[in-house]
Amino acid sequence: TFRNKPVKIGYSNSPKPSLYVAASNLTLKDLMGSSIGVPEIDNLAFSGVGVSQDYLSMGIDVRGQKFYGLLQKVPGQAKPFFIMRGAETKLSITSLIPGTETTPLKDTDFEQVVLLYNPTNKTGLLNTFPEVIRPYFHGNVSVKPGFNVFGTLAIHPTGEMASLLKDVGVTTLSLPLSGGFSPKALVQNVNVSQIKNAVLDSLDLQIDIPTPHIAAMDQFLRFRNGHLGIKGKLPDGKYGLSFTVAGDTQLKIANEEIDFFTEVDVARSQNGQETDLEVKGHTDKPWVHPMGIGFLTLEELGLDIRKQKSGTVN
Repeated sequence: TFRNKPVKIGYSNSPKPSLYVAASNLTLKDLMGSSIGVPEIDNLAFSGVGVSQDYLSMGIDVRGQKFYGLLQKVPGQAKPFFIMRGAETKLSITSLIPGTETTPLKDTDFEQVVLLYNPTNKTGLLNTFPEVIRPYFHGNVSVKPGFNVFGTLAIHPTGEMASLLKDVGVTTLSLPLSGGFSPKALVQNVNVSQIKNAVLDSLDLQIDIPTPHIAAMDQFLRFRNGHLGIKGKLPDGKYGLSFTVAGDTQLKIANEEIDFFTEVDVARSQNGQETDLEVKGHTDKPWVHPMGIGFLTLEELGLDIRKQKSGTVN
């Protein structure tokens, strides 16, 4: 028995000494003998685990989506890193993020998904973290404390997400994704309505995109870079998916170009209907002597432009 549960043990000496433990409904907390500090991770159940000197590995099923799980110990660190990699090339977003069935995310897939629980308070690029966890990721991703998600957002070419991005001049169908994610999404054997708001509350995805451009505004507004942000709350504070394209822009005023940080609200309503395209922004430094007025300095400028459904700009 192991932790008062009957188990079967297998042993291999190649390529490295390791054990395989087969059991029924073994949890990570059972395996470790203590809590990792996150109940949703502690209670993940599986039927078998590989045991080596440095890590524990297991197969995990979350609402039909299969993952390879890994507990990676780091010398001198109290808690291990926990990593989950998608067992399949693509995963269904709608199964992991409740409430996405009627949003543009329904027309996408997650590819090369890696979920990471970082038990430290450290924020930084992956190459500043212990080398033993780096092989499981694609690229030098930015890691935050707590639960992170990484991968690629694969966009269906004729879906609503493709249409949404086309509004800001982006036609690329494969985009790198990272951000904050809720461990509540890992809860097994539960009605998703019970965890929906908790998952949305922590959702904070950042997706790098090619430099946006909005055709109706190109004559006076030019982007220099951009990213797509997906969060679990709407502008009015209610739970729901919001989609915002943000980046550094230049706005032409008279004969001058003024730098703005700009956000474009490209969200659709929760039933998939189109809304107006709204652009808001602000300057980060004063505009000295605007339009040649020597005695005037404008400390901060705001920007608010709306592209209506008909195609006009206000």
